[in-house]
Amino acid sequence: MKAKIGVKLIGAQKGPFIIWDTEVKGFFARRQTAAGRITYGLRFKDEGGAARDIKLGVDLAPDQARTAAEARRGDIARGSDPAQERAETRAAQRSFQAVWDDFTAARWHTLEPTTRVLYANNWDVHLAPRFADRAAASLTTADIEAMHAEVTALGAIMAPPADIAPEARKAWRRRGGRTAANRCVQLMSVLCIRAAKRGWMGANPCADAAWNQESPRDIRFSDFEISLIRTASDETFEGLDIAIAIALMLETPMRHKTICAAEWGEFADLDGEEPLWRIPGDKLKGDEPYDAPISTATAAMIVRLRDETLRQSPRYLFPLVEQKLTGKAAGDGRRGEAHRARLIIPSRHRASFASAWERVRQRALMLAGHASPTLRALHDGSPHVFKHTYLSRLADMDANPLDIMIAGDHKDIQTSLRYVHRARRNTKALARQAHQNLPKAARR
Repeated sequence: MKAKIGVKLIGAQKGPFIIWDTEVKGFFARRQTAAGRITYGLRFKDEGGAARDIKLGVDLAPDQARTAAEARRGDIARGSDPAQERAETRAAQRSFQAVWDDFTAARWHTLEPTTRVLYANNWDVHLAPRFADRAAASLTTADIEAMHAEVTALGAIMAPPADIAPEARKAWRRRGGRTAANRCVQLMSVLCIRAAKRGWMGANPCADAAWNQESPRDIRFSDFEISLIRTASDETFEGLDIAIAIALMLETPMRHKTICAAEWGEFADLDGEEPLWRIPGDKLKGDEPYDAPISTATAAMIVRLRDETLRQSPRYLFPLVEQKLTGKAAGDGRRGEAHRARLIIPSRHRASFASAWERVRQRALMLAGHASPTLRALHDGSPHVFKHTYLSRLADMDANPLDIMIAGDHKDIQTSLRYVHRARRNTKALARQAHQNLPKAARR
């Protein structure tokens, strides 16, 4: 109905209603249910001619609501857009918890499983306690750097407890430190970019935040370092299984985790001249199978391992081994000296060779005879450096980016192009050196 909105008229209404005021255009009072509260609002047309409603208040006095409606109509006449202002206010109040929820709902299914674990861990442990209830628009670079400094410091003071399980020790150390702090800034930057696209905040405050220096990711093993690794990983030091694992890291571009999951049925022609490791597509990011040639020496070691330990696991080359603390009963009934027993779980594969690689790395440095600064990859390298070395040498041999992409199991060819660009920089350096050393034409 249309009438002058007043106390008596409102009180006389039963059930749901809407009354349009006859004194202020667009001003209305509404009750949507019989027991509901009375809401006052104003309807207007935006610049495009579309009808928009704005809420003035609930259970106000009619005269007070009419005064607010008149003020709003004056603002609209002067060019104000109440709906836009309300959207900006809501955006300014958007919390980072809402940003995180929006990000996970839209992007979570596109992330790799390992990336999901990393993001979830950093959000739950480091970021949510600090920023979940914080308005996204209020975040500053100083806030990011303060978080970064605190997470970095945690790596020094959060030593794992003495009684923590061995498999949980590494995860505990990841709760803080230089690298964890950098990964937290990286995740915050992803969230800020998404919030900025949504209009919930301005410029990315992480863009100017300080990062900790990390070990370079473009390092590669030299020929001398590879010879040291081969010697240090000999089965007389570490056992046949570790020797095979290191050989596969050196001879194939497979990731460390893929090697851990190697199966007997994936190897072909081990007794022939061209042995292959045929990795199925479901183990690779690109979902395409890959045939990795291996040396006859490595194939011979795999045959020996198969003959010796196939009964331990009919499926995996490297079955999971757990250490169990046991005790031996003495003759007088008392418990004897405790010792660790190896328990092989044939249905599961090893999760990592990181501890074995650390022993090999330290032994290789000892074989070098001194802490030479030229052994850069041995000093700073992780198992992933094996993959970098393989792909870098492919690029040095003028392999095209598509070949490197297939061998490296990259989803994005831009990742493969990094190796090509690095190889071209090396070629330019050699060309400059040749230009300096080659004889020049005589001047006339």
